[in-house]
Amino acid sequence: MALQAVLDKSKDLIRQGETGKAISVLLDALDQDKVRYADTIRTLELVASDFNLTRKKEQRGTLQASELQIAYNKSNEALLGIIDALGTGVPPLPAIAARVHWKRWILLLIPLAMLMWMLVSYLNQKQNYCRSGRTVVLGSWFYPLRTWAKSAAIRPPP
Repeated sequence: MALQAVLDKSKDLIRQGETGKAISVLLDALDQDKVRYADTIRTLELVASDFNLTRKKEQRGTLQASELQIAYNKSNEALLGIIDALGTGVPPLPAIAARVHWKRWILLLIPLAMLMWMLVSYLNQKQNYCRSGRTVVLGSWFYPLRTWAKSAAIRPPP
C-alpha cells in the first residue's frame, strides 16, 4: 500500500476515534522501511506508549474524564503531527522523545551541584582560617568528612 493511502487511512481512523488502530496501521507501514523511517518509528512508538498508558489508566479508573480527554488529545495531536510530517516528506521533530532526555540533565546537574558545594565549603573555610590567622591546608575544604574521620579513628589507649 502506498504511503499516502496509509496516511489517509490513519487520519480516517483517528476521526472515528480508533487511535490504537491508526498507530498500528502506521507502524506496520513504516516497518517495511525501517532504515529510512527509524526516527519516525521511534517517535511513533513513544506516542503508542503514551496512548497505551492512558488506556490502562482509563481502565483502572485513576484518571478523571477531563484529564483522560487531555491525554487522548495529546496522543492524537502527536499522531497527526507525525502523519502531516510524513505527508510533506519532512521528518517529524521528536517532541515526545525530548521528554525522555530530562534524566540526562539531572545526571549532569547532581555532580555540578556537588562541585559547587565543595567549592563554597572550601572558600568558606579558607575565609575562616584567614580570619583566625592560621594557614589554609588544601585538604581542609571538606570539613564534614574530616570531622567524621577524626571521630571514627581508633585511638590507642593512653
